[in-house]
Amino acid sequence: MNKVYPHVEGSVMEENEVAPISAEEAEQYDRQIRLWGVEAQKKLRSSAVLVVGLTGLTAELIKNIVLAGIKSLTLIDHRHGDENTVQTVQGATFLLLPAQRNKDTPIVQTAQPRIQLLNPNVKVTVDCEDVEKKPDDYFASFNVICASCASTTTMVRLNELCHRHGIKFYCGDVWGYYGYFFVDLNCHSYVVEEERSKSASIDIEDPSRKKRKMTSQDKEKVIVSKEMQFCPLQDTLQVQWDGLTPRQLRRTPPTYFICRTLQKFRDRHGRPPYPASKQSDVEQLKLLLEEVIQELSVPRQLVTDEFTKFCFSELSPVCAIVGGIFAQEVIKAISGKGEPFNNHFLYNGQSGNNIVEKIAKST
Repeated sequence: MNKVYPHVEGSVMEENEVAPISAEEAEQYDRQIRLWGVEAQKKLRSSAVLVVGLTGLTAELIKNIVLAGIKSLTLIDHRHGDENTVQTVQGATFLLLPAQRNKDTPIVQTAQPRIQLLNPNVKVTVDCEDVEKKPDDYFASFNVICASCASTTTMVRLNELCHRHGIKFYCGDVWGYYGYFFVDLNCHSYVVEEERSKSASIDIEDPSRKKRKMTSQDKEKVIVSKEMQFCPLQDTLQVQWDGLTPRQLRRTPPTYFICRTLQKFRDRHGRPPYPASKQSDVEQLKLLLEEVIQELSVPRQLVTDEFTKFCFSELSPVCAIVGGIFAQEVIKAISGKGEPFNNHFLYNGQSGNNIVEKIAKST
């Protein structure tokens, strides 16, 4: 059976309209077009995404958004395939086959051909320079920027640039059993499908209709436009957690403070905790946890140092879970369909729990 889509190649374009998808693309993306529609697919295929840092988390993100059909992907990472780097990117091994790793070759060059194989319709570009040395105007041409294995200073800088240029911003990481990503879409407009009653079909003067339970025939699905405001990463980092009530303490996710401690380790040492130096790194993590607790005024009983046993290496299952949800949120934000997460997604692989927590100055 022939499939017919509006706005495919051969239709008449309106002024300033995004170029229609080709018949080949319509065939390739048939399943997802049926899921989220042609207009959403057109937005995806006109989006340029920058990914900062190749990790297990970003490898999963890249796989999913490239398969979904974005316009272009740029991957920037200055690291080479030495032993320490390979330890860091264990979760990305499906993009870095052992035979292709070379300590003299940038890891993004090694990964590029395998990324391109995922979807020949997506333009895949790699950049082997240090992102911290890039001028501000380098980032202005992207629609979405996703950062991983970066310092807090770099993430805050990128987030501020995104705010200035109206670019969607994400950052995230996975350490062992723990993972997170942060979202800042500034002021984001989106649509959701809601089920509402058909008021005209219910006779309010008829008592029998009042008592009858509403059925599917009394409801209709409508598309509702909404807007959501996000706060920058810098604002979330300045939140103080003292003065919490017992109820608030119970719902405060310890995973957030664990991730803050692990990020502080990266800021301090320029790397994640390594299995090869586990004993000394565990002691460092315990000291850094105390610093985080004091800096944020976190009640001491909220976080224990038990996490230090489970935060080494990138575990592929954790990367797959967090990266899959990460990609889902990026696609959702680009397409403007569905309510986005605001603003932290936190995952604890030990318990299997995940939570979306809005952390802002009013928290």
